[in-house]
Amino acid sequence: MTSPKDTNDSVYQPGQEWSYNTREGEDDATLIICKVESHPKTGNIIHVSLRGLNIRNPLQKSGFSDVITHLPFTEEAIDKSVVKMLNKSAKLEEDVEDDFKQAYNDWRAAFEEGKATVLGSSVVETLDYIESTINSDPEV
Repeated sequence: MTSPKDTNDSVYQPGQEWSYNTREGEDDATLIICKVESHPKTGNIIHVSLRGLNIRNPLQKSGFSDVITHLPFTEEAIDKSVVKMLNKSAKLEEDVEDDFKQAYNDWRAAFEEGKATVLGSSVVETLDYIESTINSDPEV
């Protein structure tokens, strides 16, 4: 499979922090553009990190996750989601940046093997899906 390549041919650029149409109770959540790539089949891939979340997560001590370090979206999905650019040079916290790099590398390896995808749903739809998946009863 063809590998994604870095691109500047997008309105979205690394370091941009955006507000987006959030879920209830996550009014201050933002997304940070971490990497922008192009791929012949999927078009531009916008890799984001999300913060300010309130995702029910039984695997966390607090019972909630407030950060997702990496999600790869189509440019169209980001277009449907974002509201306003808040910052042109946002930085990830060091531990989040390390987690992003690891998650991105894992995604890229899986993508090149045809085992990972690029998300076409909005950020909110994706978060709802993630939350319902991590909270579903595996016995059902």
